[in-house]
Amino acid sequence: MNRGVDLATGTWLLFLGADDSLYEADTLARVAAFIGEHEPSDLVYGDVIMRSTNFRWGGAFDLDRLLFKRNICHQAIFYRRGLFGTIGPYNLRYRVLADWDFNIRCFSNPALVTRYMHVVVASYNEFGGLSNTIVDKEFLKRLPMSTRLGIRLVIVLVRRWPKVISRAMVMRTVISWRRRR
Repeated sequence: MNRGVDLATGTWLLFLGADDSLYEADTLARVAAFIGEHEPSDLVYGDVIMRSTNFRWGGAFDLDRLLFKRNICHQAIFYRRGLFGTIGPYNLRYRVLADWDFNIRCFSNPALVTRYMHVVVASYNEFGGLSNTIVDKEFLKRLPMSTRLGIRLVIVLVRRWPKVISRAMVMRTVISWRRRR
């Protein structure tokens, strides 16, 4: 992917696998219109249709969802080419999930503008490709604690901490109430 970025001459980049396709004939026109209406943007993403089940995958993402749930489908993301100069290239240490690492770095940078569009970008073959045959243990063992985000990750964890504390307090109260009975 880094070689493709280096060779690209356009303003926006989309990565499709050999067995993926744009969802409709006018998909690029719809995306271009969205980008034109929502400048400035650095990363614009939509949804994909899983080919085998016709399931629509996507929705709006934030850093929490990227860290604690799943990644945006790579085939649904349009990257401004200059973003790779700002964020850096894909980390090749992650053989399969380099795009997830890159997206985390993008979403953790408050200077970048990421936008979700309610558009199906691609038809995606979820059973093909490298990510379904190899587990990227190097990347997965670093989620969510070691994502090289420094203080931003701490902020995310602190935001979630009150929920954890309140649940623990409720459980402690319920247990002590049951013991008194």
